[in-house]
Amino acid sequence: VASELMRARERGIVILFAVMCEREDRRISEEMARAVGGVVLGGVCLADLCAILGYAEGVCSMRLHALIAGSIAGCPIYPIGADEKILRYCREIR
Repeated sequence: VASELMRARERGIVILFAVMCEREDRRISEEMARAVGGVVLGGVCLADLCAILGYAEGVCSMRLHALIAGSIAGCPIYPIGADEKILRYCREIR
């Protein structure tokens, strides 16, 4: 994933790491942002996240609510992992 993010960054795409669960996501989001030159966004409500993602080229996440926000914003979603609720959501919206 990191190599793909680096390639996207080289093309001028801003990589945003949205912290969906402060306790679980903050540290890894900050580490990934440092590694690929991204930006960490935390403490925003779902409505504001949807508005921000309206400008995104896509959403890549292992968090269901981030994928839902991407869908609401109308951008492509790219799920990571094999969590059953994420797989079920992706099957339902396709």
